[in-house]
Amino acid sequence: MKTKKLKTLLLLLIIGGGGVTYAQEVVSTAGGHDVGDIVQVSWTIGEPVIETGLNGQYYLTQGMHQGDMTINTIAEIQDLGFNINAYPNPVVNELKLNIDKFDLRGLNYVLFYENGQLLDKGEVLQKETIIQMAKYRPSTYILRVKSGDYELKSFKIIKRE
Repeated sequence: MKTKKLKTLLLLLIIGGGGVTYAQEVVSTAGGHDVGDIVQVSWTIGEPVIETGLNGQYYLTQGMHQGDMTINTIAEIQDLGFNINAYPNPVVNELKLNIDKFDLRGLNYVLFYENGQLLDKGEVLQKETIIQMAKYRPSTYILRVKSGDYELKSFKIIKRE
């Protein structure tokens, strides 16, 4: 008897709710887009149309503003036995590299511009190392934490004004 009621309830939910789809609705009144050397900025105040097109290798998405999705960790060795964090990200002036490890000998960091140009490097001598970012222009950078020549973790760092 209990099984029959559950099956009936499930069937009603599938039939009754299956045809209803709720989605975001926005009416656009303004928007803009600007492209710099490395950065693209988009903004909208509402959008009435949604469409995505593919032409070979390029995607064009119109409507429903595509949010800012940032991937911070690029590569990481699992089960290190300690944590490595870089914050705040996005950063303005000082980037803090925090390594929760008792013995820091042999640990170092390297900071690259996203095109691969080496900008800074240093030894990790304390659990919290401060990397000065104020001198760099707003862009995307790669921070690699290494033990000797062995890479432990890489971060994508966003520098803002």
